[in-house]
Amino acid sequence: MRSNQLAQQEEKYRTKSGECYLAAHNALTPFEKQAWLELGRDWDKLADEVRDLIDAPPIVQLDSEPQLDKIVRVFQPSEDAGR
Repeated sequence: MRSNQLAQQEEKYRTKSGECYLAAHNALTPFEKQAWLELGRDWDKLADEVRDLIDAPPIVQLDSEPQLDKIVRVFQPSEDAGR
C-alpha cells in the first residue's frame, strides 16, 4: 500500500515537472525560462527521491526495544583501566 501511495506521489511530481518544462518553452524572457527550467529540475529531483524510496529495501522493525543496559556495561571502563 505504501509503495502505491509513493508511486502516486512520484507521478504527481513528474506531472508538475512537465508543467514547468512546458511553461519554460512558452516563457517570454530568458530569465523566466531559466526559472521554469530550474523549478522543473527541482520537481524531477523530488520524483527521483520518491522513486529511490520505492526501490529501497523494506525497513525491518524490531519486536522489542534494544537492551541498552547491556550495551552500556560493555563500554563502561573497568576499575583496572585507570591504573
